[in-house]
Amino acid sequence: MGISVGDVIAIGRHRVVCEEDLYFVTFIGETTVEDTWELDKIIRHYAKQGYLLCLGDITHAVSMSHEARKLTAQLSRDLNCPGATALYGGSAVTRVLASLVLKAMTLIVRDMRVYSLFKTEAEARAWLAEQRPLLRAQRDGHRAASG
Repeated sequence: MGISVGDVIAIGRHRVVCEEDLYFVTFIGETTVEDTWELDKIIRHYAKQGYLLCLGDITHAVSMSHEARKLTAQLSRDLNCPGATALYGGSAVTRVLASLVLKAMTLIVRDMRVYSLFKTEAEARAWLAEQRPLLRAQRDGHRAASG
């Protein structure tokens, strides 16, 4: 999959904007297994840089199917790449549900990714900006140790 900075990719009703070292997903409605497979292609593209940065707008998100949650956990385990995901927007209920899903992912996957929820895009982007140098250092340390 050829991805370039500025690309806007439709995945079902969702939209992904490709930025230099992060992908920005606007979730609309339910996230299905099919959506998850398509999003995984984008994630794997960004994982080639040695870390992942994801910004997600959940303002119009409804849910994630049980099958999509299971697939997301499986794909995350297989990826083995450090990263940070910042989600923002949505109602208080949506943020609580998203928080529960993210906590479960952290426990199940035991991956090298951190997740956080915010009210605004500006807060989410600021947090990701703080994570970027940490992830780059982690990546560079891993590469140095590998040879």
